[in-house]
Amino acid sequence: MIHSYAGIEPLEQRIAPATLVNARTITYTDGDGDMVTVKFSFDVFSGDTAAKIAKANEVFKFDNGTVGADSAGQILQLIDFTKFPTIANKGSKANGVGMTITSTLAGTGDGFADVGAIKAVGISLGKISLDGDIGQIDAGGPALKIGIASLTVKSIGARGISTQIPVPTPTAENPAPDLISTITGEVTKLTVLSDVKDARIRIVDGKNGSGQTTSAAKIGTLFVGGSIIGRTAVEAASDDTGIIDCEREITSAQIGNIIGGGGSNSGRLRAGGLIKTLTISGDISGGGGARSGTVSVGGSMTSLNVGDDILGGAGDSSGSIQILGNIKTFTIGGDVTAGTGPDSATMRAYGVISKLTVNGSILGTTPASGQNSAGISASGLPSVLIKGSITGGAGNGSAFIASGHDIGNFTLKGSINGGAGAGSGGILAQGVVKNLIISGDIIGGAGQQSGILRSGLDPLQVGTLTSLIVKGKVEGGNGNSSGSILSGGDITAARLGTALSISADALKGGGGAYSGTVTAHGNISTLSLNGGLSGGEGDFSGGVFTTERTDSRRGEIPGNITTLTIAGNFTGGLGESSAIIRTDGGIKTLTTASVKGGTGYNSAT
Repeated sequence: MIHSYAGIEPLEQRIAPATLVNARTITYTDGDGDMVTVKFSFDVFSGDTAAKIAKANEVFKFDNGTVGADSAGQILQLIDFTKFPTIANKGSKANGVGMTITSTLAGTGDGFADVGAIKAVGISLGKISLDGDIGQIDAGGPALKIGIASLTVKSIGARGISTQIPVPTPTAENPAPDLISTITGEVTKLTVLSDVKDARIRIVDGKNGSGQTTSAAKIGTLFVGGSIIGRTAVEAASDDTGIIDCEREITSAQIGNIIGGGGSNSGRLRAGGLIKTLTISGDISGGGGARSGTVSVGGSMTSLNVGDDILGGAGDSSGSIQILGNIKTFTIGGDVTAGTGPDSATMRAYGVISKLTVNGSILGTTPASGQNSAGISASGLPSVLIKGSITGGAGNGSAFIASGHDIGNFTLKGSINGGAGAGSGGILAQGVVKNLIISGDIIGGAGQQSGILRSGLDPLQVGTLTSLIVKGKVEGGNGNSSGSILSGGDITAARLGTALSISADALKGGGGAYSGTVTAHGNISTLSLNGGLSGGEGDFSGGVFTTERTDSRRGEIPGNITTLTIAGNFTGGLGESSAIIRTDGGIKTLTTASVKGGTGYNSAT
């Protein structure tokens, strides 16, 4: 895109009209005084001068004046490529034509030239470069592989419909102006230097009369230097605004921010097929509309990188990402923060996320956080690094990392903190948890099963917990079963409180029943507490449990404990049966510094 600056001579008072310079070039003075040049890549106007001007006036429509007639500054409302003649066996004369619009700063101008709309339905455009905003562009056709070879603009939709031809009484044949662009076929390169605001860009398949796809929708390279922004007002008119929507694949995309609006599906990037690589330099932010501020991908991805935060909004599933395939690497530079909408600030992959890195925290602590908000889930998570904490909020199920199958190597630099919502603040796997290191604590909250680590309870996906290190403490809260570790299968090796002194409690009950507990639906091979085990106010709080399980291959598994070591004291609490070790099988080796009963009946047993 060419952008230059020059001044109008102070004594120049007359503004030149739109002028035909030659068979491929016109010039005009923009409404604010800038000098504008429109140049096609080859000769498109033919005949004598009168014929060329007549054709130019069919192609170009201004808010006032015409090509070759005196006028004040002009706004270019429409460039209509369909007015070029059709050549037998070749289609439109404009097929493959490129066009560059450049603006030179002059008068009181801003150095940019806006275009209301480009109409090129049934025409394959070449390289198009606009030095300003465009409201709408339609191009491509069913028999054409390329809709637009390359489109570069300053912005799309930033001026609204103010630069388009007004229609006082819209009809089916002459509809009202809008910000909906439809490009049929492939866009090799789409570059927006600043924002896509309120506009909807659709890249669609071309189909023949039988409904068969004849030109596949595709974006090769997508770049938006600013943001994709949905219309702010919370109303139906904001639905589907601020969107780039490709029916099939996007090879690579880089976006500044994705900002949801007040309507459903506003502020959205969607590909019906794969997006190979996607980088969001800033934030993904949900808005007031359902599914606002979102990314939706119908296939797999090589890499997905969000530079800053994922922020939920008031709308259901706002500030969210949905991937139907696998992702090799997914990185979030900041936090994942819940909104008030259910399922807000969530990332759901229906395939495997091979490598997940979150440089911040998973936070459900927004006031009135929505149900199941602030979370990341996939069918499998082989490698996970969370540099912050996982902190639940008021919403049930808020702040979570979940796998539909196994979790491989998982490092959490912070803590798991439960919130007021049931099931808030947790790491959940339907299958095996292989190797998990938590540098901080596991702390329960007021919600039932809040602040929890759980491996699978599904009999068909026995959730053995193979290796667990919690460097801090595991402590229950007021919610039942809060601040707990629960394995649907065996626990092979677990160590709690490795960074604590033995005088501190490594496992401690809270106010809720069964809070601050370790439970295996099977055997515990080794459980080591570098500190004490103490009960709380809740019944059965602060305990270790193994229960029998029926395995389709191994038969009845009674739930034995091979080695349980308590480096500190074993102390009862206020709750009945608090600080309790109970097994459906046997205990081979139990070591503790001391045993002291509490005020609760049957405590420290």
